[in-house]
Amino acid sequence: MDYEELKNHIGDRHHHNVCDEMTIIIKGSMEEKIDGNVLKLKIGDFFFVSPGTITELQSIEEGTSLLVIKGPSVSTDKIKDK
Repeated sequence: MDYEELKNHIGDRHHHNVCDEMTIIIKGSMEEKIDGNVLKLKIGDFFFVSPGTITELQSIEEGTSLLVIKGPSVSTDKIKDK
């Protein structure tokens, strides 16, 4: 995923019911809120979330790229939270 796609998701809270997800920052930096804790992440950092964990992209530096790995791959498993 790259900045152009991600910038539209700032402030979107969500969780997954069945998918585990690992995100690796391969370029740039970002802030992600995970279960209420804000992480400041840079190149080489990664985070892992289990099903039910609420995440929210707080901010992202222009030019940032991420590698996101989900398993199992279930296209309808992104649940928006308020």
